[in-house]
Amino acid sequence: MMSYMQNFLTEHKKLFAFLVILAIVIAIPITVFVSQQQQQIRQHAQQATTETSLYFTTSGDQKPIETISFVSNQQHSIDLYLDEKQVNVSTFNILILLGRDFTDIKATEGEGAEKFSNLLSLNVDQAFQAVEFKKLHISEKPLETIGRKLHLLTLTFKAGGSPGNIGIATAEITSPGKSPFVTVSKPTLSYTIGSTAGGP
Repeated sequence: MMSYMQNFLTEHKKLFAFLVILAIVIAIPITVFVSQQQQQIRQHAQQATTETSLYFTTSGDQKPIETISFVSNQQHSIDLYLDEKQVNVSTFNILILLGRDFTDIKATEGEGAEKFSNLLSLNVDQAFQAVEFKKLHISEKPLETIGRKLHLLTLTFKAGGSPGNIGIATAEITSPGKSPFVTVSKPTLSYTIGSTAGGP
């Protein structure tokens, strides 16, 4: 019986090796997919429990995105939105970290940010691939509506050659009667580098 098993294993060694390699090749994409799904579930759960949320969109669209594809060394743009939900936002201070090899970064105030009367700063740091944006609303009359989806910023840049993430390092948002800050969900936008640009 032992010799039969040894003969069987010797004769089918290549088949076993192929099956093991096949199992590994199948397991890697499944593991990546499950990990991405878990991250999306965590982000959606966080958004459901926060008072406000920030999210990225493709330029000119209002639909939130979590993944996008860029072409290396070509100009691209994305928008940053603030969903106030049921909060009347009076100030925001946001620090965005872009891809580590992005160049020619520009930041343009969106029409939603124009509702805030005082610009404190809109700075682009090319060396650290970061954008800082601070505004507040000072007026005897508060901003009247709540629950707005505000286009805060359009980011334009040339993508590098490596995939990565664009994220929010700091998001401090205030509202009258809330102290010190309202809670905010901070997005991470995963990007790939391909031969054609596009969404997920």
